Amino acid sequence: MRVVIIGGGAAGVCAAGFLRRPDLYSEASQIASSDIEVVLLEKGDAILRKLRATGNGRCNFTNVHVSAAHYTGNSAAKTVPALSRFSFRRAVEFFSHLGIPHTTMESGMTYPATLRADTVADRLTEWVRDAGVSVRTACSVEALARREKGFVLTLASGETITADAVLLATGGSYGIGKKEWSNGYTLAKQVGHSLTRLHPGIVPLAMQESDRTAKLSGIKVKAQVTTQEQCITDDVLFTEYGLSGIGILRVSNRILNAIND
Repeated sequence: MRVVIIGGGAAGVCAAGFLRRPDLYSEASQIASSDIEVVLLEKGDAILRKLRATGNGRCNFTNVHVSAAHYTGNSAAKTVPALSRFSFRRAVEFFSHLGIPHTTMESGMTYPATLRADTVADRLTEWVRDAGVSVRTACSVEALARREKGFVLTLASGETITADAVLLATGGSYGIGKKEWSNGYTLAKQVGHSLTRLHPGIVPLAMQESDRTAKLSGIKVKAQVTTQEQCITDDVLFTEYGLSGIGILRVSNRILNAIND
């Protein structure tokens, strides 16, 4: 059986690795390795590019308080099966198995002990390659079609790849680079899926008084942010255009979900 995964971010890479090593995902699995052929396609020049930037370059890969209750929108219930099988403890054990010790902050955010996202990205890259995953970069999928048995993927080069199953792990519409867009939603529609209404998940705050915040650009403080009867205490970052940081992004997520419901 051949499974093709489109998208070489954290989701695609971990899915690829776990397909080859299911024992590392669930305690219920007794299968140390599988005979599934896994092909991972990434349109960029390297996998895990966004992961290397996450957590301000430190990669907070899990959280003591992880639970479905912290998911917003209509997706919370869908996270329960995954979180029940891959809890905080399982996540820490998994990364420890890969040779990545962790450190947990007072907030519950958990990072590699090196506090470097590259540590996680490099080790995950080694893991999927050692597991036998075929990784292809600079490989853009332009079309996806169903066949009587499986799927056919057409690449930008004109090459076609057949698959028994396809996993779309392309993330949202916007990529990590400027003017870089994912066509994952287009591919999903090509095989008959319908889309719910799309809207931004998190955004920074652009301010008319940006001349003031620009003078403090780069400074991060712990602050209380209150809006729409919600109060969050977290990091706020001054920028050239206004405000950002985890506190602002968390508040923006709640506002965006409220106005788009």
